[in-house]
Amino acid sequence: MPEPTAPVRPATTRDLDAIVALIEHARLELTGLGEAKLWVVDGGSGRPAVGLIGLEARGGAGLLGSLTVRADQRRRGLGRALVEHALAHAGAQHLAAVYALTAAAGAVFERCGFEPVGRDALPAALRTCRQVRADANADAQVYVRPLLD
Repeated sequence: MPEPTAPVRPATTRDLDAIVALIEHARLELTGLGEAKLWVVDGGSGRPAVGLIGLEARGGAGLLGSLTVRADQRRRGLGRALVEHALAHAGAQHLAAVYALTAAAGAVFERCGFEPVGRDALPAALRTCRQVRADANADAQVYVRPLLD
């Protein structure tokens, strides 16, 4: 079983079945996955990935999505590791801020320094993302974490 320091790595085509299983088990939408950079928590020893996060960058801002960790691997710091990995990537891209849209993972984002904001705080470039426009996310809370001063 992975430890909290389990390797977060870019997703590959070999991870597709595990990604779909993670998304479906978490009852998330597959909407917009092809538009995002995806990372997984490696399951180790040839086992399937046990966690997932995506980052879509538009107009100098980023949108995190599809944060999920397999149920039997939760409470080990893997969600936080995924968020922090995506934030590091966003910082390297000089994104001004990263947003997240979630109905279930707000506590993880808050532990990573995100604050809840209204949907109107989303930059115009992110409002066109499929994840934001999806009906399933109509009631999701928006969170933001500024990266640049």
